[in-house]
Amino acid sequence: MRCRRKIRLCIDARMLFSSGIGTYLRNILQGLSCVENLDITLIRSKKEPSFLSFPVVFCDAPVYSLQEQIQLLKIIPPCDLFWSPHYNVPLGSIPAKKRIVTIHDVCHLSMKDCFPWWKRLPSQYLLQKAIDLSDAVCTVSSFSYQEILRRLVVCPEKMHLISGGVDASFFSCSLKKAKEVAIQRWGLIDPYILFVGSHRPHKNLTRLVEAFRQLQGVDLVLVGANLKQKRIRNLPSLSDEELCWVYGAASLLAMPSLYEGFGLPPLEAMSAGCPVVVAREASLPEICGPAAYYVDPYSVASIHEGLQTVLSNDLLRRQLILAGKERVLQFSWKQTVQKMVDLFDRILIEED
Repeated sequence: MRCRRKIRLCIDARMLFSSGIGTYLRNILQGLSCVENLDITLIRSKKEPSFLSFPVVFCDAPVYSLQEQIQLLKIIPPCDLFWSPHYNVPLGSIPAKKRIVTIHDVCHLSMKDCFPWWKRLPSQYLLQKAIDLSDAVCTVSSFSYQEILRRLVVCPEKMHLISGGVDASFFSCSLKKAKEVAIQRWGLIDPYILFVGSHRPHKNLTRLVEAFRQLQGVDLVLVGANLKQKRIRNLPSLSDEELCWVYGAASLLAMPSLYEGFGLPPLEAMSAGCPVVVAREASLPEICGPAAYYVDPYSVASIHEGLQTVLSNDLLRRQLILAGKERVLQFSWKQTVQKMVDLFDRILIEED
């Protein structure tokens, strides 16, 4: 894979080890590291572990802060392209010929009941400024594409749909090995329901827990959230390899979210051979297709019925696992990287 021309690319990689965006960014950077004609510089935090061997400039100011804006304007090197994988873009003039931003979702604008005004208003301002200042706006699903057009002022010609993928390591998970590792490292004994995500309101964890409480003989394992209740296990932050084992040993992944811009955990679960129960909302039907059992996320009874059905029906579980293995083949980080590289080329051709 190569660019048509030599491109000096600067990437804001300070969210490299956060969940969601971090996974997205790490996988794209892995792919970009193999692309010829790309001269990449990363903006990183000194507190984070090293990653690959790209040249680095440092910014340790908090995300969304005034200090962040001041530091970014000082440290961004002269470049052909500056890519922000999140909407916390530099708001002033920078020495880049072109700018790209990736907006994963507009949850703060769509889910008004889930976020206070003092979070919604700054988000709306920053999202609109990110669009106005960028030459191209990427997003990760058709759902998010339409949401951005609906909620913000943007020229459709600026918009580019480039979805995420699934790390190849998740495909190598064996059920026997996963159960052994889950027991040895964390004491996780089959059966258990897995939830991967934060406790933010749109993740709908409260209703999931209510539905889970009506089940017997099964635990709920949380990765990324923390609740101290009976039959609920909380795991610390996990590496991709560890997460693969936890997926592989789970009876099912539950993701009854009210809003998702993409929804990576269901794809990771599918690739590891774990059936998924997800909400029929937002991007999840688009991403999961026919390979998931769908529930109404606003109904505890519907979530409970979905969990109970998949837990108790072995034939359905096998069908979901097979369908999931087929579904994830449609999501490739290699394809994602190729589309990003094509966009880099196209934007700079327009510059000429």
